Amino acid sequence: MDTLFGQLAHLYAVDLCCDDNLIPFYERLGMQRGTAMVRRDYARQSGATSTQPRKEMALTEL
Repeated sequence: MDTLFGQLAHLYAVDLCCDDNLIPFYERLGMQRGTAMVRRDYARQSGATSTQPRKEMALTEL
């Protein structure tokens, strides 16, 4: 982790999402607890591209 943090030192922020049982590990490395939201498209999990183009949605449509 020290190597990774060294490589990312030029960045303003490093955000990481983890399971609750890993929080103490990352806190010991100097990270702070935060809240995150994620959205997953499990149909694309393999990395394959979709056969249909995605429609862009404006925030006002949500």
